[in-house]
Amino acid sequence: MQDLSSSTLKLPRQDKSELSLFAATEDGVQAWVDALPIMDTPRLVDMLLQALDDLNRTSLLPQTRYNLLDALYPSIDVALIKLCKRFLNQPLIMASEPKAMAAIGNRLCTLTTAGYALAAMHAIKQRDSIRDTNPARLACQSIQRALLFNSRKILYMLQLHMPMEEGCWETQHQLYALAEYQGLTGLPVPEPLSGGVTVKAAYVQALLLSCCKPNQLRQSDLTTLHRNARDWGEKISLNKRETGAELYLADLESDKPPQYRALHREQPTAGCRALDCEPLLGELNALQQRLDTEQATFDKETGISGNLLHHVITALGSRLMRNFKRTACNSPLWICLGLNNTHRQVSLQQMLRHKQSKGSSGHDLFSSQGNPFSKGLDKAKIWTSENSADGGKQQTKVDQEISIELDTATRTKVLEEESAPASTPEKPSVFEAQLADTSANGYCLEWIDESPGDARVGDIVGIKEDRKQNDWAIAVIRWLSRLPNAKTLIGLELLSPRAIACGANVRRNGLEDSPPQRVLLLPEIKIVGQPHTLITPKASFRIRQTLLLQNNLGVRSVQLVKQLNSTGGFEQFEFRYIQELGDVLEKQGEGPNKGEFDSLWSKI
Repeated sequence: MQDLSSSTLKLPRQDKSELSLFAATEDGVQAWVDALPIMDTPRLVDMLLQALDDLNRTSLLPQTRYNLLDALYPSIDVALIKLCKRFLNQPLIMASEPKAMAAIGNRLCTLTTAGYALAAMHAIKQRDSIRDTNPARLACQSIQRALLFNSRKILYMLQLHMPMEEGCWETQHQLYALAEYQGLTGLPVPEPLSGGVTVKAAYVQALLLSCCKPNQLRQSDLTTLHRNARDWGEKISLNKRETGAELYLADLESDKPPQYRALHREQPTAGCRALDCEPLLGELNALQQRLDTEQATFDKETGISGNLLHHVITALGSRLMRNFKRTACNSPLWICLGLNNTHRQVSLQQMLRHKQSKGSSGHDLFSSQGNPFSKGLDKAKIWTSENSADGGKQQTKVDQEISIELDTATRTKVLEEESAPASTPEKPSVFEAQLADTSANGYCLEWIDESPGDARVGDIVGIKEDRKQNDWAIAVIRWLSRLPNAKTLIGLELLSPRAIACGANVRRNGLEDSPPQRVLLLPEIKIVGQPHTLITPKASFRIRQTLLLQNNLGVRSVQLVKQLNSTGGFEQFEFRYIQELGDVLEKQGEGPNKGEFDSLWSKI
């Protein structure tokens, strides 16, 4: 491997002899920082960009450069946090202002990275000029800071599903190579700030983001993963020689993220480092076994959900391969985004079908017209079952009626949080997208600037290949990717070829049932062994709860028995039908028709 200590890092030239914005002293920079307009983000960012550009172009002693950058650090951190609020959580096709804010954030990270890299290089080259501190310590801290800001830039680009900026991964690799060449990778950094406690840990922080399938994660998940990764870096070994057990390989001489070792086509060079994740995986697996709540919290800033933890373990522990062949396709796909919107469309389709088959004049209480829920409802019939759920049997006749004719009429009240102001224009709820390819398990479609909705990883969508077909298929957005040619691709995994729209109330012993929420019932598919499941809003339900599923055919009690899926947009539960004591007594002519003896159900 070539000597990376001095020849490959691309750094700005110092063509100025003195700073123009403030004196190169602690008092000078602090006075300038104190006068910054913290509440005026555009001016704050503009002034910091000028200061960093000026600093990077001026010849300074390495200790002075480092001290000035550290004095600017808190203001840079504030500016980046403010910018993030303007370019994160935006529509997939961003408007010009969020795009500009993202570009400015990247520029701020780039200049700060370059400043600290200059301090590191000069500390190594001009070590005899350093008097107040150990040159190795100064170089180590400077490299850690440079990696911290470059990792932050990588995080932002991954969150926006953008193609990585040219030279970004090269900078990450070469900063680590510089530290490795100088024997600094394992030295502890006294003030690590928001990065790893060593250069190696700070370097691995970004590598772990890339290894954990970032295009399958939401922006908030990537933020959480980035925070956790600063502590996980020390548990990853970077081996110059492969043992055969490593899954990923990082090439320090490339401008690429880590890749699967098995897909590395060329013979590994001296610049390649194999990532041994086994110590970290052992710790994460142990954590997963102890996890008895939805989130594990390590400190006030750092925690991880069970779902994200499972994703990380899977990504770091096994190579995921496609199970289905993809076929190129250029046909349209009709799509509606989000659980609520998909529920409305499924409900509307069921209502129309019910009218056609029965001549019913019923109404759709979940339609997109007017309030999403209605206060009035004719008295519903009770769904009865000849066999209790304890016997594991289902009432075939009722299930068939549900699958064919169900439309959604429920005893519900208006949910205020779903009621939009009358003056707010609604985006089209169903629109046409363009397919890129298809497989037995899903679709890949191209997102264009004119797409009226917003798409996020983990969201439920309804899809139709033919708008005139009866049933909406239910899918989930599994990944997003922006290509260098400006195309944006979305990967959909098919969950079910059809769904049933229902309202669900949680039964609460001794209390009034919870307000109804939209859920989708996915019928079982016996041929592939897929049980019937419920798609519910995020964090609204949990296993062992008893629900009332309601529609115009009646009301049925079910119990959630197993969580099968959880994303940032929905949860999926397996359930079983149950009979309440009131139903049993009513059939025997011995009691009321309400389940007021819920607490006795376990004794039946």
